[in-house]
Amino acid sequence: MGFEAFRLTKKKGGFAPPPPQKNKKTLRRVELAEERVRSDLLVDAATGRSLLDVHHNLRVRMLAQRKAVVEVDAEMLEAAALRHAAFQEALVRDLGFQSVEIRAFRSGAVSTPTVI
Repeated sequence: MGFEAFRLTKKKGGFAPPPPQKNKKTLRRVELAEERVRSDLLVDAATGRSLLDVHHNLRVRMLAQRKAVVEVDAEMLEAAALRHAAFQEALVRDLGFQSVEIRAFRSGAVSTPTVI
């Protein structure tokens, strides 16, 4: 048993074991989703330029039941929300996610691990 066996995730009302490790296929799906959102979906239709600059955060997370969560900086939420249908089509149809949610970017993991 290594160090990882003793890491617990802080959860409301107590502690839970960490989520299972993501496999390579899952990681590749998330990587492709981020590339797709960045390059194709968050672009200005009139100019063809990306709405994201180098200082903007973008993350696609994969939650239980293959739910995709697109996270962008708060100032980008409105632009992302206007493209929700495009995200839904691209990520569900093309990449195999079951659903797509958009929310404000949060730094760090979905669950913050606590080492005891």
